[in-house]
Amino acid sequence: MIRPDDLAKFLASVRDTIASELRPDLKSDNNRAKADSVLLVLDRLITDMNHGGDIAAARLGTWEDLRGELRTLGLDAGASSGVRAAGYPGAVNYLQAEIGDLQNLFDSEAGFASLKGKLASGDGAMHDWFSRAVNALVDLTVATEIVLPEEKAQAGGAVAPDETDRLHKALSAYLKKRYPELPDDPVAEFRLSPGGYAKQTGLFKLKPNSILPTRLVMRLDMAVSITTTSVKDEYPVIHRAFDMGLPVPRPVLLEEDKAALGGRFMLMTEVEDSAPSGPYFPEERKPGQLKLGPEFGKEVARTLAKLHSGSRTSASSAVPDYQKVVADSHAAWQKIEKSPFSVGTEMGYAWLLSHPLGSDRPWCTVHGDFGAHNILVRDGHLSGLIDWELAHPGDPAEDIAQCRMMLLPGIMEWKDFVREYIAAGGDPKACDEQSVGYFCVWIYLFHLSLNAVLRQKFLAGERTDILAANVVSHYHSLLIEYLVRALKIAVDASKA
Repeated sequence: MIRPDDLAKFLASVRDTIASELRPDLKSDNNRAKADSVLLVLDRLITDMNHGGDIAAARLGTWEDLRGELRTLGLDAGASSGVRAAGYPGAVNYLQAEIGDLQNLFDSEAGFASLKGKLASGDGAMHDWFSRAVNALVDLTVATEIVLPEEKAQAGGAVAPDETDRLHKALSAYLKKRYPELPDDPVAEFRLSPGGYAKQTGLFKLKPNSILPTRLVMRLDMAVSITTTSVKDEYPVIHRAFDMGLPVPRPVLLEEDKAALGGRFMLMTEVEDSAPSGPYFPEERKPGQLKLGPEFGKEVARTLAKLHSGSRTSASSAVPDYQKVVADSHAAWQKIEKSPFSVGTEMGYAWLLSHPLGSDRPWCTVHGDFGAHNILVRDGHLSGLIDWELAHPGDPAEDIAQCRMMLLPGIMEWKDFVREYIAAGGDPKACDEQSVGYFCVWIYLFHLSLNAVLRQKFLAGERTDILAANVVSHYHSLLIEYLVRALKIAVDASKA
């Protein structure tokens, strides 16, 4: 048997072999993306094994103090269930037990109600404890970040080559049947885009014809999706956005019959000569990947303002009751097996339920996933908004919060973005600090709830692919980190 202290060395050897010797010989983007997902999972494991013990040991005292102080506030997690030990995994297991006991307390009906009630009542001592606990969580999550080697490609999903071939042939046959005037075997080229978290996305070229554009994109519902959304709902939203003059692909067709490709799908024009403005998390932007700055940020602000102002509605009945949405999400979360070190999730739910939005919020259509990964650029300028599957009527601060957390770091100052958004016709209330803080927290609670469902499916064997493993390990850790950062923003905004 291999000792735990030595296991990281073996994993590092496997990782280096994949990165330097195997990955360069892979021919397709999808297979390289699959290799990148393997590397991210290995990097997460290696980081935890090499540094987890020291990171945990340095923070045990802080969490023991927080636990003891909580008892004086009338919330008792009971006797510690951990056993103090050094090294890896001893110190990690003890810290996990300390934090896990708090997590179990807040996950209980009585404990959560007490925490929420004290926060809602303005209990100064509880607010002080909560703020220090958030800072401790920020410190812990930042300390456990992995550092991606500069030469690595951006991770993404993957689909086996035979799936690419199957979809190529099936789509070609479908189009020829639907449009008999097209040439035989009309799809000349077809490739699947790395990704696959919720939809399969294929880019393809048609032979020259007088019926359809020759460069198109396919969006296909996946059988096991993180979001459970469908192109049936996404298609009309893109149509409305296109009619508003927003920079979106032109919708071409929606096919609801699952028989043709194995799921509902839609086709739209390709935003040509464009690339995503960056990965989902700012930390994964490689130096020199795309040189985007304040001018790009201004374009984003103006585009969001156009979307929000052009779709304003006064029909509050058409928008979510966010407190009910959060409460329902919390109820669903309580039924799911929790991952370690996710106490910030319970704290996030308690904060939102004790700090509801004001009653005078603006309403409009929101994109719902407004990050760098869904914004296309050409020559450094915004050229398209894609992936509208989470769009819905709601509060514009949802999109603004995503910009603040996921897009603006390293590109534009927050205050400058707000000024540009308002100047372009955006509602100043959309940028209200406390409301933006609310949605900063909600973004990650929402995505963590989706992640938790996928984690259950992965552990149960319903999803065994490396993409799922990557999402429920590496990306789960990043979501936890961003949640606690968001909590700090929300807590600080409440003090202003």
